[in-house]
Formats: sequence, structure tokens, C-alpha cells
Amino acid sequence: MKDPARRIPVRATTNPPIVSPQDTPLLLEGGVPQTISVRVVDADGRATAYFSLPGKEEHTGIEWKCGGYALLLTFLFESSDTIEITELVPVTPALWFSKWYTLLTGGPRQQGCCVPSIPGTYHFNVKYTHKGSVLRRLKIDPQIVVTPQ
Repeated sequence: MKDPARRIPVRATTNPPIVSPQDTPLLLEGGVPQTISVRVVDADGRATAYFSLPGKEEHTGIEWKCGGYALLLTFLFESSDTIEITELVPVTPALWFSKWYTLLTGGPRQQGCCVPSIPGTYHFNVKYTHKGSVLRRLKIDPQIVVTPQ
């Protein structure tokens, strides 16, 4: 008896599901350097900064369970057609940010950050502009909450 060839159904390619932003903090653990994407959405005059690990869902803040070492972050600025992030600026003095930089000419802006392993809430400003309007330089104040592991 011969086994006739079976027809394998071809699955239609679909776009990955759109994941809506979470109004919860992005949870980080340990002391391994990480890259975090940051983007700003300005809807109805209310700006919100969203943070995500590459390819993951977005969150409105960051929470880190420290393990005794400082956390090194690289923020990758995601621009849209209307909004451009210009820089991140610490509000809490213990939080450190490098100057912004690009790895490639015309590439996305990036900025380094060092978060101490001392429990607390660390505030910083996300400064951005509406493209085509150099006079509107706005900022929002998200936070990084550091908790013991």
C-alpha cells in the first residue's frame, strides 16, 4: 500500500498582532545592560512616553528589581511622522544620562543611562518636539522605580 502525497495547506502570512501599550511598568531584573525603545505619543494634547524591550509590548514606566549592581540602559529613540525625541534628562540627581548619540549617520538617536541599585523612584524628563515646530519643546516625566530583588 502506497501512502499518497498529502497536500500541505499553505498558511496565509499575517502581520504580527498589534499589542496595545500597557499602563504598567516594564519589569527589568538583574544587572545586565539592556536596550530599551522609547517613543512618545501625543494624543489629544496629552503626551505619554512608552518603553519596551525590542519586539515586546510597551509600558508607561520602568520597574527594576536590583541585585546589588547598577543597571546600564541604552535608550533607543523611536521617532514618528510628527514627534521627535530630542533627549532624556535626569530629574533625580542620582540618575545619570550620557549625551545623545547616533551609531550611524542619519540613524536613530540613542542615549546611555546608569541607574543606581538603591531602592527608590527616579524621575527623568523625555524632551521632544513636534516636527516642523522648533518652538514647541515639551517634556514628560516618566519614572524608574528600583525595588530590592
